[in-house]
Amino acid sequence: MWRSKLTAGPGRAARYGGALALLLLSGVAGLPAQAMQAAQPDPATKAAMDKRTAARTLLSSALARIAANANDSTALLDAGRASIDLDDHRTALSFLLRAEQANPRDGAVKAALGAAMVHLENPTRALDYFGEAQLLGVPERVMLSDRALARDLLGQQEAAQRDYQLALSIAPNDETQRRYALSLGISGEVDRAIQTLTPQLRAQNRAAWRSRAMILAMNGRDKEAAEVVNATLPPALAQNILPYLVQMDRLNPAQQAAAAHFGRFPSGELGPKRKPVQMAAATPPPVA
Repeated sequence: MWRSKLTAGPGRAARYGGALALLLLSGVAGLPAQAMQAAQPDPATKAAMDKRTAARTLLSSALARIAANANDSTALLDAGRASIDLDDHRTALSFLLRAEQANPRDGAVKAALGAAMVHLENPTRALDYFGEAQLLGVPERVMLSDRALARDLLGQQEAAQRDYQLALSIAPNDETQRRYALSLGISGEVDRAIQTLTPQLRAQNRAAWRSRAMILAMNGRDKEAAEVVNATLPPALAQNILPYLVQMDRLNPAQQAAAAHFGRFPSGELGPKRKPVQMAAATPPPVA
């Protein structure tokens, strides 16, 4: 969901309401208000809308089953998974902890708890749950993308990228591809990162363009990052985000991952700016 202003925190800029994370969102929310009604969602946005519709249906079904039996672990798991797909991760955690209590040896519950913990910015606990799930027989492929994100949040980019590569070889999807590109950007591999995004950029996927802006900013390419942001966001929102975006190259890898995915910016003094990384030109971004 788009937010119009940052939320100030203690120190330089502790937590600002996910404003940078907005760069990673897709769809008509990035268009000026007057264009929203006429805009048609791109395929990525349509897929996301369909996923949320399915999640609401699953949640409704799960809640009815929970009302009939509060200890129905399958219904609690379904409610947790649906809540994750609806980006309500604290509610998901509540359902999943109840499912775990009802069935402590259910690997699927452990895997879902891991996914919830990643999005609640607890990557260490997420990896613990993923490990437990695997020991209980959950296929590794189910957890690869979220496990990779957890590793990115811990500054373990090499391990994260191995997981992303394996995930993409098994079940390619746009979100994992964007996460992988961001991880490469954090590692300073700008050309590989942009190459990874190229199919989505050519399709004018707005989420991919916002990922590109992040990658540019992480690597000291402030001017190009600003051009993408100004082209893909409403002016007021772009102006709110830019002061933080141009500081991205002063963060360490774990901080860059937290800023990119969750809008978390550290308080206190930042490190030195990264030397700008040269890269090949790309297709012009879509106009907001």
